[in-house]
Amino acid sequence: MTAKLTNLERWRREQSGGAAGPTALADLIFSLLLDREDELVAEAEAGLPRHEELAVVRALLRLILSPNVRMPLSGLQ
Repeated sequence: MTAKLTNLERWRREQSGGAAGPTALADLIFSLLLDREDELVAEAEAGLPRHEELAVVRALLRLILSPNVRMPLSGLQ
């Protein structure tokens, strides 16, 4: 049985051969934020008080996806 790699572990393996470029780092951050949003939504639906953290994560995602921010997200292009 193969263990599922987290985005951070996958990124570290990909970058182990060289320095991480800005696009790879931006993709990692975006992916981690999306994963955390999913976790917080599940926790909030289960009744845990995660609404403030969820609001912060969603605000960061809106900022990243804003047309005024020039963040290289290769996965979205």
